[in-house]
Amino acid sequence: MWALIRQSELEHLAKIRKIEIDHGLITGLVEQWRPKTNTFHLNSGEATVALEDVAYIYGLPIDGLPVNGRTFSKPSTMVKLCGELLGVVLDVNYDCYGVQIKFTWLKDNFGLEPKSRPRDQDVRRTRAFLFCLVAGHTFWTSSGTKAPAHILELFRHFDRRSWGSTCLANLYRGLAKVSLLQKKGKAVKTITGPLKLLQVWAYSRMTIGKPIRRRANWDTDVEFPLFLTWYNRLRSHHFHTRVEEARRHLDIMKVDAFNWIPYQDYENIHDYIDDANVPLFRSNTALISF
Repeated sequence: MWALIRQSELEHLAKIRKIEIDHGLITGLVEQWRPKTNTFHLNSGEATVALEDVAYIYGLPIDGLPVNGRTFSKPSTMVKLCGELLGVVLDVNYDCYGVQIKFTWLKDNFGLEPKSRPRDQDVRRTRAFLFCLVAGHTFWTSSGTKAPAHILELFRHFDRRSWGSTCLANLYRGLAKVSLLQKKGKAVKTITGPLKLLQVWAYSRMTIGKPIRRRANWDTDVEFPLFLTWYNRLRSHHFHTRVEEARRHLDIMKVDAFNWIPYQDYENIHDYIDDANVPLFRSNTALISF
């Protein structure tokens, strides 16, 4: 199973854990987002989440095949695909919602812990695992319980793909959608997209709200992807930022209070970054995600 995960270059994403989303912090950032430029307009200057951040925080490859393909409008197409790639026929009345597959159906049928199994079963289980993994961390929808079936087809051959660019594209898409709704005066209940990526990006670059307590091994206890480093740092941090507090901090932030080059101090993790990806980190290019 893990050999196929590594073949897809998603082994680092598989290490991502659950953290509490600081909705006050996220809301404060969303209010500063400008969809036309895909940047935050802060008092300290313009800033954005870039491909470099996705590579360091999530450990996703930037270079590779585009994450695109056909999409489905008929449940019958989805049923056929699941039978072909997973070897199981789902019940359109219980196991899906429209053309979205429920995560519970996949977990009930495959169990997603690594175990020794025959090759054909291992391939199918890996597809189910990667579907949940990628859908949950890069395509995240408002429900969090299901995802579009067309994602499954990306794992027909376990190709190396530009997972980093599709993750960033979905973050931009989610931020733009909420920002435009807010400008129209409409209430927004849920922000979709890879919010854990955005939250760790913010922690890496600025201090908003109650500072995270620095432990004795703060500078030496570093893991890759950097999400794991912040996961450990946040274990004893249970304070959520109030929206008003986030707004105030962002409004008064000076240029020198924003860390523009947060990764230069992490010398022991640079070897994890593919040299072929480095020239693409700050490239001005289109991001493809279906």
